[in-house]
Amino acid sequence: MTKSVRKLLEWGSSYLGDAFEARVLLGHCLGMDSNQLLLHLSDLVSDEQVSTYSLFVKRRALSEPIAYITGKREFFSRDFSVRPGVLIPRPETELLVEKSLELLHKRTRVLELCTGSGAIALSLKLERPDLDISATDISEVALSVARENAKKHGILQEVSFLQGDLFHIKELAAEGYDLIVANPPYVSKEEYENLPETVRNYEPRLALVGDSDGLKFYHRIISEAPEFLKTTGMVLLEIGANQGRDVLAIANASKKYAEVGVFKDYAGHDRVLYLKREHTK
Repeated sequence: MTKSVRKLLEWGSSYLGDAFEARVLLGHCLGMDSNQLLLHLSDLVSDEQVSTYSLFVKRRALSEPIAYITGKREFFSRDFSVRPGVLIPRPETELLVEKSLELLHKRTRVLELCTGSGAIALSLKLERPDLDISATDISEVALSVARENAKKHGILQEVSFLQGDLFHIKELAAEGYDLIVANPPYVSKEEYENLPETVRNYEPRLALVGDSDGLKFYHRIISEAPEFLKTTGMVLLEIGANQGRDVLAIANASKKYAEVGVFKDYAGHDRVLYLKREHTK
């Protein structure tokens, strides 16, 4: 039986207990902005679209992330494709892009580690077309999505994508980068067990967990990055809200950086570790 937009929204909202999510999912099915639906409440929806919407609602009820259901997530005011096997970009990660753009000035060579969907690297390139950007990830699934996003935004030939484990990639240039940026896995094993089902049961553990204490990748990146930085190069790393003291201790103990600091996000939480290499070798 053909149903109206209004009836489907009522059913979806009741099933999910969330009117906003019901609108987002139906809007995706109908190719509308979720707010546009409110102008089409009396419109009738085809049986095929009703079936698709019903499936989407039931998937969401099982805690599957909306981004995986719709296949996209907004980041830095642009849509990026995502799918299972690739971490979903978070709003707090936008600060990493903001600080990178703020500090780069005339610097041009950027290396992103753990690129995932490519949201960080591609946002930087789209905001600053002059940047020479290389993006890496250990996951081929992630790199395929990153390339898909680069193609989607018309810059596939303008960003270099490389597969490998952090700096263990032969194509990387020693002392070649003005900025190394990354959102590495930083969740501890204990924190991971307490994450919501929508994260723990669907998003890739590889992209989330940084060993037992969540600090594994900070030790590695902080130690190895100077070899790949220009003499005045910088490192910007996203960190967990409670990791500021620990990552600062790791950075200071390395004695490899002239400047070390942490930027807070708009909620007042530690969010981005800032490092600057010594001015002289």
